[in-house]
Amino acid sequence: MVEAGQLDAGHLITHRFALDDVTQAYGVFADPVRGGALKAVLTRT
Repeated sequence: MVEAGQLDAGHLITHRFALDDVTQAYGVFADPVRGGALKAVLTRT
């Protein structure tokens, strides 16, 4: 549904990290209660 454009999942993304920060991203996502993460996105830039 997301790929077809029928569902906008953008509001579910709570955190964005550069790929270089993958360790920090994992720490936040591994403990969602403390980190407040619902969905985290890694970007190449």
